[in-house]
Amino acid sequence: MSAQRTLALSPNPIGYRATFFAMGSDCEVLLQTPDPTLAQTLAMRVANEVWRLQDTYSRYQPNAWLWQLNHAQGQWCELSAETAGLFAFIDQIYQLSEGLFDPTSGILGQVWRFDPHAALPKEEAISALLPFIGWPKVERQGHRVRLPKGMALDLGGLVKEWAADKALSRIAATHENLPVLINLGGDLRVSGPMRQDQPWQVGVRQPETPQATALLALHQGGLATSGDEHRFILHQGKRYGHLLNPFTGWPVDQAPRSVTVAAPTCLLAGVLSSLALLKGEKAASFLQQQQVLYWMIE
Repeated sequence: MSAQRTLALSPNPIGYRATFFAMGSDCEVLLQTPDPTLAQTLAMRVANEVWRLQDTYSRYQPNAWLWQLNHAQGQWCELSAETAGLFAFIDQIYQLSEGLFDPTSGILGQVWRFDPHAALPKEEAISALLPFIGWPKVERQGHRVRLPKGMALDLGGLVKEWAADKALSRIAATHENLPVLINLGGDLRVSGPMRQDQPWQVGVRQPETPQATALLALHQGGLATSGDEHRFILHQGKRYGHLLNPFTGWPVDQAPRSVTVAAPTCLLAGVLSSLALLKGEKAASFLQQQQVLYWMIE
């Protein structure tokens, strides 16, 4: 375990707060218990689960399964039951989005660099990558998976939110009734209300605003936000956000600046918030059809 993989525990007004770093984000676990030993044990269980998923689905760690799949040069790789379940979920989201949510579109990152002062890529460079995009091209046979040569998967739009749900399940396996909030870089999952049926108070802020501008009462489920606050290009007065249309290779036009969604799980909240941005000017109508609570900044 690297030196970076440490967990710090401190008391807070409701019990204990644990902090750690994973998946490029500052993470925390709030546990409503007076027992520091229990809090330390359960918080470490959360951190270890998040680190495990990071080590499995990282695109940057050579020992990670996803890195190996992306570098397999068209060869078959083992497909675990856990990953097969995630892929089945992606199948559903791909259909729901009519192909807009596509983990193979991450290959466009080869030509797009989302920095405010970066240059736009050449149209021919984008066009050259489009043949390597398409979730249905990912081949699966039983416990094996293969990517056509030149293709790659980017699960960054799923794994952190999925990790919040799976980490909570590790606590619920032994302490189902313990009030817990897991926050992975702003993607949240709670076990249920706090004691005395009190909701968790969660702050939501507008882009480029340091302080929370809204306070939400979260009784159950997950909360996730998607937006272009940190990843965008300003070119000739126009803002290009980081979510790309897999059919064109270009940023979605007229997308909201930020969308926050509350849903039964953090994974579903994250997917719906991303899908809303991909829907562009139809974001609000899409979310209304899903019958979820949401907060949108245009």
